[in-house]
Amino acid sequence: MRRLGIVAMAAVIGVTVNGCGMAATSSKLPSDLTTLPGGCSNYVSGSAAVGALPPNGKATTRLTAGYYSHCHAVPKTAISFRLQGVCGALSGDRGVSSANGLLVVTYRASSRSGACEVTVHTPFGDSNPIYIPQLGPEGRNGITTTTKGA
Repeated sequence: MRRLGIVAMAAVIGVTVNGCGMAATSSKLPSDLTTLPGGCSNYVSGSAAVGALPPNGKATTRLTAGYYSHCHAVPKTAISFRLQGVCGALSGDRGVSSANGLLVVTYRASSRSGACEVTVHTPFGDSNPIYIPQLGPEGRNGITTTTKGA
């Protein structure tokens, strides 16, 4: 098997890798995919339906996760989610993918501004993090940046 190196990208939508469509809204592509003889890859995918949420403790988005083999999501795969950063809560942090090979959970925003990183875990590997920014009023996110003067 040969390795296919992919540059990780944020907020990718509708990317095709070796003929496999990958919806990756608010997600990054895996940086290293295993290419199968048929030209398709095995990978773990996770996506968020909405790219940003207000930090009100009430707003929600759907997270969809799955393990893909031969361009198809694999049913009955054990999937769990790990949260890191300024995070709210999930409707469930683990489960088994359905007959369509996907597991869908609901993420509820934090009541604080900041970003939550969600990683999808399967027995076959992890996804790259799904970033969910929780932006405060006027788009402020509580992150301070400084610029070094010339």
